[in-house]
Amino acid sequence: MAKISRGRLSTPIGVVRKITTRTNTGAVKSTNSVMSQTWCELLPISTRDFVEGHAAGSSVDAKILVDMATDIKASDEIQVLDGSGFVYEVLGVMPVPKDNKKIVVCRTKTNS
Repeated sequence: MAKISRGRLSTPIGVVRKITTRTNTGAVKSTNSVMSQTWCELLPISTRDFVEGHAAGSSVDAKILVDMATDIKASDEIQVLDGSGFVYEVLGVMPVPKDNKKIVVCRTKTNS
């Protein structure tokens, strides 16, 4: 795999994290907060990824390449900020130390 330059990270994204706090009365309040905004490269999904995801009872809809310094957890959501309105749930984060990047495997968020 060839090293990918930062210039190829051209799609803006926001990392959305669920923050849980308590109100003055002691009730638990959960809100979504954009933790950081950064740039990414949207990678194509292979047929193998698609089939393996369905075999495992899930779906893989996106692979996103971000810089290694980006703080992303498996419980986060990714919001694409290029006007498309896509929001993805993070399924897993795989570091690629050779390229100093991370590959984030995601599925489209469903409102339920």
